[in-house]
Amino acid sequence: MRYLLRFLISTFWILLYLASQTALACIEGAPPPKPEEMVLAEKTFASDKSVVRRIEAYKVLLRTRDPDVLNYVLNLGFDSDVGALKAAALRCRFIAARILTVQTLPYAEAIKINKSLSDSEAAVAEKGYKRSFSVFGVSVDGNCLFLKGGGKEACEPRHTAVLSDQSVSIVWRDNPPVEGTFRLSDRNRLVGEITQRVNRKIFTLPAELLLH
Repeated sequence: MRYLLRFLISTFWILLYLASQTALACIEGAPPPKPEEMVLAEKTFASDKSVVRRIEAYKVLLRTRDPDVLNYVLNLGFDSDVGALKAAALRCRFIAARILTVQTLPYAEAIKINKSLSDSEAAVAEKGYKRSFSVFGVSVDGNCLFLKGGGKEACEPRHTAVLSDQSVSIVWRDNPPVEGTFRLSDRNRLVGEITQRVNRKIFTLPAELLLH
């Protein structure tokens, strides 16, 4: 029993370490790849039939320090039909964001997504709503952005944006409050809904999240 417990604990820390190494992609701490590593990784990513080897190659490509090359690499991930690659590209874009902008979709698009909008919600959608939030920091695990200062190391539920696979949720509880969940669409947009308060009324509207 003692040896089993030791094995489980050691396995836990190994998995935690591997997860942290994945989270380091695209941020300081991961060494940039050598030119020959980039060439080999790009070739593997483009032609290898193994999804696992393509994912490992993509991790190498994400370590580039060249912003133009990184943007090209991110587009490779977003355009891929492999969910893990899309998620990796989104994570990189997420942890690099300095401003998050929530905006309602154009009225014609919003009414197609939600045909049951009330007259009041339709009026707000037609007028449009847009709001931006500054990013003050990133959590240790890279899954959370702090939208209010304070030097925290862990997510707090009132002012935060949280990444989960291919979706991002945002919460801002100060007045006026805003909450929303957005998922990566086929066109690589973060599209979803926001719940907001306008003139003391609560509205839920189709919207998108922009990462700057």
